[in-house]
Amino acid sequence: MQQKNSESRRPHKEASATIVNTTTPIKEEKMAAKEFTTENPLLNYAGQAQDAWKEIYNYQVKTSQHLMDQMMKWGQTYSDFTYTQFSEANKISQEMIKSGMTLTEDLRKGLYSLTEKMTKNS
Repeated sequence: MQQKNSESRRPHKEASATIVNTTTPIKEEKMAAKEFTTENPLLNYAGQAQDAWKEIYNYQVKTSQHLMDQMMKWGQTYSDFTYTQFSEANKISQEMIKSGMTLTEDLRKGLYSLTEKMTKNS
């Protein structure tokens, strides 16, 4: 039975292994994808693609949550605004009714006294 060399089946690892600088140490940046160690290179790429799709999905979920939060804030702001407007309109209409009743009472008293004066003089 032959031993399989798994390193030769991973071209993405071969490319990183061939570039070596002996003067300065290179810090390896960790990739978002996990390091898969399967014998089949297609499964290796499939795993990396799966991780990439998970990242994309998480980004979409975070974006959706952010947009939902913004919509809720905007909705709350709009409802607060409309509540304030209706409250102010209600106060204004109550003041108008009060002033209208006061004006009507003053006119009634004035007309009542005027009619008394006119009837006494005649």
